[in-house]
Amino acid sequence: MKRAVSATLLALTVAALPARAALVISNAATKHVQCSAGVCTSTAMNAVLNAGDLQTMLAGADVTLNTGGGAASISVKVPLTWASKNRLTLNADNGIAIEAAVVVESTGAMTITPSSGALSFTNGGSIAFWDNASSLIIAGQSYTLVSDLLTLDLDVQANPSGSFALAKDYDASADGTYLDYVVEKPFAGSFEGLGHVISNFKIMTARDSNTGMFYEVDGSVRDIAFSNGTLDCTQYAIYCGLLAGDNKGTLANVSVAVTLYGDTSAYIGSLAGGNEGTINRVTVNFSYTRWSYAVGGVVGADSGTIQNVSVSGIIQGNASFAAGGIVGLEGGSISDVHASVKMDMPSSASVGGVAGYADGTILRCSWFGSIKAKTSAGGIVGHALVTTIDSCFSTGHVRARHNAGGIAGYADNTSITNSYATGTVLATYPSATSGGLVGYFHFGTINTSWSGAGVTDRASTLLGGVVGDVDGNGTAASDYWDLDTSGISDPSKGAGNVANFPGLAGLSDTQLKSGLPSGFDSAIWGQNPSINNGYPYLLANPPPQ
Repeated sequence: MKRAVSATLLALTVAALPARAALVISNAATKHVQCSAGVCTSTAMNAVLNAGDLQTMLAGADVTLNTGGGAASISVKVPLTWASKNRLTLNADNGIAIEAAVVVESTGAMTITPSSGALSFTNGGSIAFWDNASSLIIAGQSYTLVSDLLTLDLDVQANPSGSFALAKDYDASADGTYLDYVVEKPFAGSFEGLGHVISNFKIMTARDSNTGMFYEVDGSVRDIAFSNGTLDCTQYAIYCGLLAGDNKGTLANVSVAVTLYGDTSAYIGSLAGGNEGTINRVTVNFSYTRWSYAVGGVVGADSGTIQNVSVSGIIQGNASFAAGGIVGLEGGSISDVHASVKMDMPSSASVGGVAGYADGTILRCSWFGSIKAKTSAGGIVGHALVTTIDSCFSTGHVRARHNAGGIAGYADNTSITNSYATGTVLATYPSATSGGLVGYFHFGTINTSWSGAGVTDRASTLLGGVVGDVDGNGTAASDYWDLDTSGISDPSKGAGNVANFPGLAGLSDTQLKSGLPSGFDSAIWGQNPSINNGYPYLLANPPPQ
C-alpha cells in the first residue's frame, strides 16, 4: 500500500441544530444550569454552561450533562479540553452539535447520547482523542478508536461488523498510493469520522473491480472529510469512488475535495462508484479528466437514494455513456441536490447538470454552470427515460450538436412538473432540436413549468420556446415561455415542429413578472420583485439570493 496527493480542504458542512431550546457550552457565564454530584441539567430553554466551569469539573470527576427545562439539544460552541481520565457524558432529548474542537487528553472518555436526533459536526468542530485506549460510546455503542488507515483495515478484517472511530485528523501523504482499496472486506459496521479530515489520500486501480477507501460499504460511514484527494481509475475497475467503490449502506455528513482521473469503462464518482444504499448531507468539490463509461460529481451509477447534496466542479474529459453533475447514470431517487458544474464532453455521452442518463426520480434540484456536448444535453438531465422531474430549475448554458434543453435534452415517457430554466440553449447541427425546457420530447408530460432561456439553433427550424421537437403522444398543460428573453417571439412556436401545440403559451417578460401564470399553484410557486429577478420561483426550492 502507498499514497500521496495535493488540493485544498473543503469544510464539512451539515445542517446545524437550532440555536433555540438548547443547552450551550460557551464562554458565557453559566446560567439556567443546575449541577449536583457531577450531574448538570438545564433548567430553561436557553441554558449556558461555561466551558471553563465544565473543564474544572472534569479535572476532578466524571460529568454528565442532561437536557431539561425545555432545552432539547446540546451545542458545544467553543473549544473544550480536559487532561484527566474522567468521562464527559452528553445526554440530549434531541440532537448534539459539536461546533468547535473537543480534545480528550490522557485517557479521558466520552459518552454521547442524542436520544431522538443526530450527532452533527459543523464549523470545523471535531472530537479528538490523544490515546486510542480511551473509551467512546455513541448511542449505546462502544467504538474502537483508530489513528491511521492501516490500523482501520486490520481492525475491520478482524471484525467486519464492528464500530470504529477516527481519533484525530490524518495526513495520508506518507502512505504513498493505495492500490484498489484500504479496507478490503465488505464493511457492515459503523465508521464515525468524528468531524476529522483525511488529507492527501491517493488511490488507484491496480487489479480489482472496486476502488475506494472502502471496497464496499454495507453499514454506515459518516462525519468525515477528505482534503486534496486523488482517485485514478484504470482499466480493471468497475466502480470507483474516493470513499467507497460500492455503497450498499449509508454515507452521511461527508465532505470531499478530490481530483478524478479515468482510463476505464467504469462508473466513477467523487464519493462512490456505485450507490445502492443512502447518501445524505454531502459536499463535493471535484475535477475530472480523461475517460470512463459514466462519471458523476458524487456517484457514477445510482440505484439508491441521494439527498441533501451540494457539488461544485469541472468535468473535462470523455464518458462513453453518461456524465452528470451529481450522478452519471441515475436509476434511483435524487432530492434536494444542487450542482455548480462545468462540463465539456467531446464524446457522444448524455450530459446533464444533475444526471447524465436517468430513469428514476429527481426532486427539488438545481444546476448552475455550462455544458458542451455532442448529443442529449440538459440543464437537469441529458437523457431522461421514464423519469419524474419535479420542482427543479437550471440557470446554466447548454450547448449540444443534437437535443439540447434547459431541463432535459431528450425526454422519453418522462414527467416534468413545476420546473423552469433561465440560461441559454443552443443546438449546433442541421436538423438538431433545442427547446427552452426539452430538446426532444417523446411521450410523457410537461406541466406547470416555464422557460426564460434563450433558445438558438444554428442550422434548423426545430427550436421552440418550451420544446424543440414533439414526437409521439406527449402532452403539456400550463407551460409558458418568455417571448422576449427566449428569442422565440412567435406565439405559435411553443414547440418547434408543431404550431400552437396545446398547453404551451408565450408570455411577455412583463406578463411573467406581473403575477403567477394561469394554472400555477400559489402553494408551490412564489413571486417577489427581489427574488429570482421577479420571475416565478419554487417555494420549496428557492434560488440563491
